[in-house]
Amino acid sequence: MRQHGGAGVPGLISTYETAIGASPAKLLKIVIYPEYSFATAQSPTNAAHVDEYPYRDGVVGPSSPVQLIGDGDLEANLFATTDVDWTVINRAVTEAPSLMPAVEQGAVTHVIVERSVFRPDFSVTVRVYVSGPRGSGYVEYTAAGELIQ
Repeated sequence: MRQHGGAGVPGLISTYETAIGASPAKLLKIVIYPEYSFATAQSPTNAAHVDEYPYRDGVVGPSSPVQLIGDGDLEANLFATTDVDWTVINRAVTEAPSLMPAVEQGAVTHVIVERSVFRPDFSVTVRVYVSGPRGSGYVEYTAAGELIQ
């Protein structure tokens, strides 16, 4: 995930905040791949709207509207960009394959940051996905970078 410019993931988040027009921005989810990413964020001008922002080659592209399904509480699902210690992503990406010895030749494919419906407190989690030729899985961290599983 270091490919996202010289400033790494914290720089990526700053670039997103500028494009979204809010600092901190309120995210529903961010998916980070080595070469590109997608952030799903609440509109700073209309709290009922959520848009997806693509990022590639150091640039955030035009946003696309996201159709929300269901009658859930949008605000409860959002998190601020300041709720996550983005500096831990590089460490997590580096160590995740070694934490999954059952995944032969494991390499990180992507990272997803969002609130976890599987956590009793519905907290923000960082999931680092590892894949190999014979299996895959993920390592989960808190927003502060503490290992969960």
